[in-house]
Amino acid sequence: MGERRHFAVNGSGGIVCTPLPGDLVLDTATDRLGTVVSADGATVTLRPLCGGADQWETAEYRPADRTDRLRARVIMLNREGR
Repeated sequence: MGERRHFAVNGSGGIVCTPLPGDLVLDTATDRLGTVVSADGATVTLRPLCGGADQWETAEYRPADRTDRLRARVIMLNREGR
């Protein structure tokens, strides 16, 4: 769950950071962590950390920070312990 960055130029000429498939991202609208399935610059499609087919799309997101990555690890460890 390392940090990778892909920079692109948006329609206004500004530079945006687009996550790559496999990156960990926080959906800031719902406070849910997910793994990027696809991204088009404006929105990302995410899947839950523990897998499953319940993908969702969001336009309000940011790359996971150190705390988010720790939270993701705890979620995965708790899931494995069940």
